[in-house]
Parts: sequence; C-alpha cells; structure tokens
Amino acid sequence: MRPRYRLPLTTKEATTLLEESYLATLKARGGSYGIDEATRNVICLVARWLTGDAGNDKPSLLLYGDIGRGKTTLCSAVVRMVEQCKASIATYSQANRWRLSKEDKQREWDWQRTATPEMITAVELAQADERELARIARASVLIIDDIGIEPVEVKRYGTATTPLVDVINERYANQRCTIITTNLDDDSVIERYGDRTEDRLREMCDKIAFSGESYRR
Repeated sequence: MRPRYRLPLTTKEATTLLEESYLATLKARGGSYGIDEATRNVICLVARWLTGDAGNDKPSLLLYGDIGRGKTTLCSAVVRMVEQCKASIATYSQANRWRLSKEDKQREWDWQRTATPEMITAVELAQADERELARIARASVLIIDDIGIEPVEVKRYGTATTPLVDVINERYANQRCTIITTNLDDDSVIERYGDRTEDRLREMCDKIAFSGESYRR
C-alpha cells in the first residue's frame, strides 16, 4: 500500500503555518478580511489531517460546503505553506551545512521527500488534453478545486470521455493523495457522477465541512 502523505510537522506547527499562509493568500488576492472562528477550526482540522494526527489513514481529503466559505483559499494556502517550508529548510541547511545536527539532517531529508501539491480546477482538468490528463492523474499530490461545475462528459475526436471520473478512478486505484473541494452534497455527487464515483470518494476521502458565513457577502 502507498504510504499516506504526511507533512513533517506537529499539528501545532502546521496549524500556525497554515493560518499564516491563509492570511498571506488573502493578502495576495487583495482581501481585507481576517479569519473567522469557523475557518480557524477548519484550518486546525486540515492541519491535523496533513500531519497524520487525525487518526485516520485514508489517502485523500474532501472539503465541502457552500460557496464563499474559503475552500479554494485554504487549498492555495496549503500549497503556499509546503512551498515555503521546503524553501526555508533548504536555505537554512545550505547556510548551516557545516553544523547541522543529525536531527537537522533528518528534517531536511523529510522535507526533500515531501511532495508539493499540484492544484488545478475541475474545469481546467476537463479541458486538458489526453497527455496532460495522464500526467495530472499521476501527480504525487493533487488538489482538484470545485468539482461539480465542470462538464462531466467531454468529446474527444467524437468519443465521449469523462475526464474527472477517470482521474478519480486512477487515483483511487493507486491510493494517490488527492484533496478535492466541492459545493455538492452526497446526493448531488451521485446524481452528477453516479453511485460508483460517490462510493469511491467516500472510501478514499476523509471529509471536512466548511460552515459559517460566506466571505463574499
């Protein structure tokens, strides 16, 4: 079985860094609002999942809730956090190579092996050509944002294909870490993608709900 994706951080470290990355992501987008209590709780839950402290070994994560709750922002923050942690540890190790402890070297090695998530929207995935779709399906860690707004079927050379379902099937079969966001509930997933896909998502994914007020109001 493929090893479960885990960040080499404690839950406390991951929560602090993820909150900082969330705020930095908002700032980069020109956002002027902070983090409400509901979002802070979700950040903590996602941090626990990323570090493996949630007590569950499911390889993937499904983030769901109504629009405007911060799902996309949080996924962008996860990518930002991993990139910054890897860059920081590499810079520190390069500057202090001569005095690194055994623990420092292990920490650097752990981060070198930690894949940075690749993030793509469901619409972009549906538009990808066959070669790009195959590459996306094999990504070490993949974030698929906003499933449910893309076309389920796409015509390729006159043949109907189902890009998102095909990618989910491949990642399910190979236990690849996948983080998915959606506004759909379980019944809507079944209606849109069928029982088989909903069953696979339920088996492969831990679920975290986004609640609270929309940030867009």
